[in-house]
Amino acid sequence: MKNKFLIFILLLIFISPINALESLPAQKQGSSVILWQACDLSSYSNISSVKSGSTVLINKAVMIEITDDYYEYNFTNTSTLGTYVVSGYCDEDGEKSNWAYDFNITPDGKESTLVKGIIYFGLLSLIILLIVIIIYSFQLLPNGNNKDREGMIISINNLKYLRPVFFLIIYGLLLLLTFVSSNIAYLFLENNMMYKILFNIYTIMMWFAIPMLIIWIVYILANVFQDKETRSMIERGVRFGGEP
Repeated sequence: MKNKFLIFILLLIFISPINALESLPAQKQGSSVILWQACDLSSYSNISSVKSGSTVLINKAVMIEITDDYYEYNFTNTSTLGTYVVSGYCDEDGEKSNWAYDFNITPDGKESTLVKGIIYFGLLSLIILLIVIIIYSFQLLPNGNNKDREGMIISINNLKYLRPVFFLIIYGLLLLLTFVSSNIAYLFLENNMMYKILFNIYTIMMWFAIPMLIIWIVYILANVFQDKETRSMIERGVRFGGEP
């Protein structure tokens, strides 16, 4: 039974007039795509349909003969990411012959390869790992000056200045994380919704980065001048509690 079924499939492959499915190179989103077909000794070549998923983008179209047996059609409806399937027919060698092929619409006109995916997700994992390490280190840093058992300040602890530095680094890594994530969504997901959400978050964070940097600089300078006064008072023997 299995042998008969296999023979039946082989006969369909060799006898059927439908040409083997081929693929065009990846095309850029929003660009015009030249759909072409070569049919030997043919007087016409027409497109039956162009589909993206279940959506029919073209339902019958006449191709233009550019040279002998070579036909083209300028296709412009490429706003949706994903795989497009083109099917048509011609009278190759005087007999009706069906043909079909597909092509991918990607953001940059390049195929999303496994190597590219590994690089992006490796970078994403590295950023997340750095964020976790820095957050853990952030919690180990002192948040004030050195005190004695009575809570009196006895010296200035300069390590506390690493906390705002680490905070700035964490913010920068979160900014990079949203940017890389938006690129991954843009390149590998057929739906643009997640890309738009992530890119909007990235844009908002970029706008907040400038005023945040100004506040950060003012905060550091204010603490430096205040610690300078505190050190001077400690050297004069003045003892007090609480943070300067």
